Amino acid sequence: MAGSADHDELATVLEEDVLELPFVVRSPNGIHIPNGQDAHVAAANWLRENTELDDFKISATLSRLPADWPVRK
Repeated sequence: MAGSADHDELATVLEEDVLELPFVVRSPNGIHIPNGQDAHVAAANWLRENTELDDFKISATLSRLPADWPVRK
């Protein structure tokens, strides 16, 4: 069971870290990644650079990625 300290920690992470990401928005419906291709590509690229998730898991999670993602340079 989460207590008020957990809530405070989550609120801090959301405000200081998550909402700073350029592909995350706050709306009346909550905090989310908009359902557009540009936002999903930005999120996928961020996940590739900042996590250990493999491309398969990222592409399976973000439904608006183009078929040619990831673009290799």
